[in-house]
Amino acid sequence: MRNVVLGIMLAAGLSGCTNVTTRETADQPWTWHPAVVPFAKVARGTKNIALAPLDVPATIIRKEASAQGIGGHILALPEGAVEGMTNGGIRMVAGAGEVMSFMFLDQPQPMYQRDLGEPALR
Repeated sequence: MRNVVLGIMLAAGLSGCTNVTTRETADQPWTWHPAVVPFAKVARGTKNIALAPLDVPATIIRKEASAQGIGGHILALPEGAVEGMTNGGIRMVAGAGEVMSFMFLDQPQPMYQRDLGEPALR
């Protein structure tokens, strides 16, 4: 039963329900519909948890692409792996926070919104 409920919530979040908007004011062109926010949070959290392991190779590739000289290429692998694990860990914690708090917090903005390989801490 729990898997069925989770599947329905995940399907609703990923099915395009997150694009439902209501018109508010001229300064704020649209806002999330209150009934959609929990499903969007579950979908975002699940996506972040699923993408967390991919942060390691994406960060290594980014470091390797910006490396200069033989020393830079040698250091790109360990530096990229450490930074990628940090990025992935932060992405996973933010995703778990979104999933666990989907019914308690009315927060339509994502907790973590970075592309794969982008530094999490600036």
